[in-house]
Amino acid sequence: MRADDIGLIAKKDPLICKYAYSYVKGRQSKGNLDLVRTNMRRLAKLLQHAQKENAEIKQLIDILRPCHFQLIIAGVNKMAQYNPETENYESPTLAINFGTLVKKCCDLAYVDLLQKKTLMNKGKT
Repeated sequence: MRADDIGLIAKKDPLICKYAYSYVKGRQSKGNLDLVRTNMRRLAKLLQHAQKENAEIKQLIDILRPCHFQLIIAGVNKMAQYNPETENYESPTLAINFGTLVKKCCDLAYVDLLQKKTLMNKGKT
């Protein structure tokens, strides 16, 4: 991954790294590595956009809350170059792929939270 601001954000965010690990696990072909690198950068750009809009957001998991849904929509619209006048995307495939990407991150975050809750409950007994 390129050593720039986006790459640094992607490498530092735990949920983005968890996404990359879950995707690469078991798939080591060159095409898969390129795809996961691209998706990590896309998620980092989404996070960067959300951080510019709301200073309270520190990590990707913060924007997955329902109250920040509009930040996700605005970020995807910006990256997919949505034109409100024509109501078309310059890159509609990117907008569609973001839906799948964000859903995968939501699933990973949910599993992570369940695992933490289970560990906390085991510690109480």
